[in-house]
Amino acid sequence: MIVVTLVATFGTVLAGCQSGQLVTGSIEPEAVTAPSAAQAAPATEAERVATVQRKLAEWQKRYQRRPNNKTNIITYAYLLRRANQSEEAIGVLQKATVKMPSDRDITIAYAKALADSGRPKEALEIIRRAEAASQDDWDFMSTIGALNDQLGDHRTAREYYKKALALAPEEPRVLSNLGLNYALTRELPQAESTLRKAASLPGADDRVRMNLALVLGLAGKFEEAQSIAGRDLPPVEAAENVAVMKRMLQQENTWDKVKKGG
Repeated sequence: MIVVTLVATFGTVLAGCQSGQLVTGSIEPEAVTAPSAAQAAPATEAERVATVQRKLAEWQKRYQRRPNNKTNIITYAYLLRRANQSEEAIGVLQKATVKMPSDRDITIAYAKALADSGRPKEALEIIRRAEAASQDDWDFMSTIGALNDQLGDHRTAREYYKKALALAPEEPRVLSNLGLNYALTRELPQAESTLRKAASLPGADDRVRMNLALVLGLAGKFEEAQSIAGRDLPPVEAAENVAVMKRMLQQENTWDKVKKGG
């Protein structure tokens, strides 16, 4: 169920506020961008899984026909990651980096796949090879930020998010990462305001809205969190998410610990 995924993320936010774990995310190819709130989203987790599998099968065929096409490589690898096949995605991108060692987009995608597999240090080493030539790429800067967040260096991560925003001031996905970075450093008012801005911008997808819902839940604003989650989830699942958030915050006075920075 999607509730498991979202509540697991919420738990990671709570853990991050106390021990510094990653909750910021990466950016998907335009070819498979999630539907906006105005579009019809899949009503159940089974439908969402089926949609990913359908797209994966489609792009696998495209990749097999043209394995050296960059769009095919990046999109196929991304969908493998969405299908929880990160090792397969790494294999695809590793081959691509041999063929296209100086391609920045391939390098970014490879780093994201490594990070998904719990190898952020390796990912950061790889992506830094292209940093000098990537000062004008907001996606690149945001990815380095996310990797630093995963490694617990939230101050450096924030610097890279701000570099990304200097290049793309209205990019909701970078703002979403920055908002969650604030949550990790217990700056909840800044986290909430940044995520509200991100969610209000054109191009904000379901993950941006879910991040806002998570931070609202962390702030104890459960009714609004449920309302926002309900834009992309069936009402029952949105309610389940919020109910579990409440229970998690009530366990051992978690919320008091977070507010006190403990």
